[in-house]
Amino acid sequence: PYLELAEVYATAGSAQTAKALVAEMRMEFESSDLKRVRAELRRVEGEIALAEGRPEAAIEPLRRASEDFCHICPLPGLARAYEAAGQPDSAIAALTRYVETPYSDRFLPYSYPLGQGLAPAHERLAQLLDEADDLDAAARHYARFVELWADADEELQPRVRAAQSRLDEIVSQRG
Repeated sequence: PYLELAEVYATAGSAQTAKALVAEMRMEFESSDLKRVRAELRRVEGEIALAEGRPEAAIEPLRRASEDFCHICPLPGLARAYEAAGQPDSAIAALTRYVETPYSDRFLPYSYPLGQGLAPAHERLAQLLDEADDLDAAARHYARFVELWADADEELQPRVRAAQSRLDEIVSQRG
């Protein structure tokens, strides 16, 4: 699973390891096989660019990857790229598309970006909307995050409590 591992390494900030895995995969696969994984390869290229601190270079491959079979898979990475490139409105749009797009495979156990990544996406979307002063939308996403992670492991509970606290503040302010 070259590309899956490369994406994990790139997302974790190890661009060199990710690049080595992609290079090894390119040596092992025929060009016809590479065509079948072009969307995944674009997603990995985008994540590598992000890991290298080149968010502008990450946007195009991640955007193009979102036009392929798993149209929601690259969206969290695309949102991170937009955010790092100083485009918070585009980050909000990518995360909104990610959390609101129905996708039948979203909760497969092997698919973090599709299922388990949903709560952190709601959390970050809420924070970005909060910063943009769209408090009604921020409150909805804080609430969804709190709901999804209500029973999360204890080490994650500080994030849940922080989101609940901010949600309470917004509700108090809004009346």
